Amino acid sequence: EGLFTNEIMFDLMFDHAWMNAPEGLDTWTKRYIRARYGAHNEEVFTGWTAIYETAYSMGDLILGKARIVERPWIGRSVALYNHCHFLDGWELLLKGHKQFHDVKTYQYDVVDITRQALSNLFDDWFDELRDAYLDKDACRIQAMRPKMLQLITDIDEVLGTHEYWMA
Repeated sequence: EGLFTNEIMFDLMFDHAWMNAPEGLDTWTKRYIRARYGAHNEEVFTGWTAIYETAYSMGDLILGKARIVERPWIGRSVALYNHCHFLDGWELLLKGHKQFHDVKTYQYDVVDITRQALSNLFDDWFDELRDAYLDKDACRIQAMRPKMLQLITDIDEVLGTHEYWMA
């Protein structure tokens, strides 16, 4: 999750390289929010904490592509973290909108975390589709089709709201 698109992990790593002593993650995150968004917001802090506890807490695990961009295959997705807890973090991050809606870095982070939340939903739905296929349940397969296609459209629309993601 922290590779290539979300600066928070790079900032955490490089900030700690210049510190004389380790700083607790909560303290660092509060300082980070203040520096990145211009002020502290307790709901946004709690949201980032939930995101850390899920997407950013997998240690040395090396991940492949998100299921939404992989070639279809019949295997079950492996949820590497609790998608519901990640959604909790996403919802709390969104609660900062009133305070931070004009802050470019907040806008970027919201698009990035929304992209991941929707990709996680796609993973969950793909497993439902897989189960329907294995059960030879054509009705369930047909019911999943428009939901999954709409989700792809929704992700495109979210990414289209920020200039960085349109490149």
